[in-house]
Amino acid sequence: MAEQLADKVREEQLLKPGALDPAMPVNPYYIKHSFTFFGKYRVSHEWINLGGTCEYGSYFGKPKGVPLRIFDSLGSIYEEGGKVWWQSDKSYATVDKNGKVDRKDFDRYVRSVKVMNPVYGTPTKEELQASEKAQRERIERARRTGRYESDTPDIVKPIGYKEIETGLQTMCHQSWYATQHGLTVLLRKWSVDQYLAWLKKNSQQQGRVSHQRIGTNDWTVLEFNLEPQSTDGASSGPYQFWMLPIGDTGYTFLFRLGANLESLKDPDAHERFKATFRHLIESVNIEPLQP
Repeated sequence: MAEQLADKVREEQLLKPGALDPAMPVNPYYIKHSFTFFGKYRVSHEWINLGGTCEYGSYFGKPKGVPLRIFDSLGSIYEEGGKVWWQSDKSYATVDKNGKVDRKDFDRYVRSVKVMNPVYGTPTKEELQASEKAQRERIERARRTGRYESDTPDIVKPIGYKEIETGLQTMCHQSWYATQHGLTVLLRKWSVDQYLAWLKKNSQQQGRVSHQRIGTNDWTVLEFNLEPQSTDGASSGPYQFWMLPIGDTGYTFLFRLGANLESLKDPDAHERFKATFRHLIESVNIEPLQP
């Protein structure tokens, strides 16, 4: 009976919002991401290591001759053929059978990428029957051949198309529902003014703009008063946004610390998040490459 009660308590704890949040350690370990940017700058910054990582990728190990800590990453971001790419350092990058180093399409993180998404109406009885038949036939083919077709046959025809945004995705992100905090990094082909206009357009406040010099970096900071927790179930909220251009490339970093009034109910955690965010800001380094 005691064991059953203990299991029930553990089950109830896991069902609480935020129960599966990663713990914010007192002395967190940080991943360091370092990359060349458009062949003009060496850029690096750290990110908290809580099981997730940034979209640059990470490396579990230490390449020969490369002085990296575990989980650190090296690479390059560059433009080719009208697209932006990420490529891991060749000392540990994946190489295909033709000897070509694997690279990742980075447009969806740094640019607006819009696609035409199909819009469907209510399917007819005939369309539903045809779709179910196509599904059964696909399963039967997989049983016979041992090969599974990932795409479902498009029996139901769209009634139109709607343009949707699939780009401008976050580069790094981690959220904590229990304390209503969030950490985010964006890297976009936007100016500081474009970021400010976008942030103010999507906020009920105008916020306070300031300029802070941290090390050799001149940041533009937009800070909002903490708001009540959102009713849509989202965690954190608008709080601090720090923006830093990457030289003369036209690309700009945005580092975000999210919080709301609920975050103040755990003052110790709130101070830890502010200290962690400050560490991330201080870790950013942008150096021109020598010609």
